[in-house]
Amino acid sequence: MTLFFYAETGRTITSDETKDRFGTEEAIPALGIHPLTYQPEFKPFAFNPLADGSYLPVEGNIQEQIKILIRKGYTEAEATTLLKE
Repeated sequence: MTLFFYAETGRTITSDETKDRFGTEEAIPALGIHPLTYQPEFKPFAFNPLADGSYLPVEGNIQEQIKILIRKGYTEAEATTLLKE
């Protein structure tokens, strides 16, 4: 199961929900359903939109978020920039 950001509600929506409601398990940007930069292991309290159309799930502690992004392959500078967008 994949999570997406659903702009209409400001929360995540699952691929199961998108399949039931819209007939696809993919992101549907035209309907405000956007991919996440990664699948979080926490419940995001916010989402930062990025230039590529994806959304960055934000946990709460910026330093912890930077560590997560570094583990996902971003450099510290890239992670810091993403969190400020």
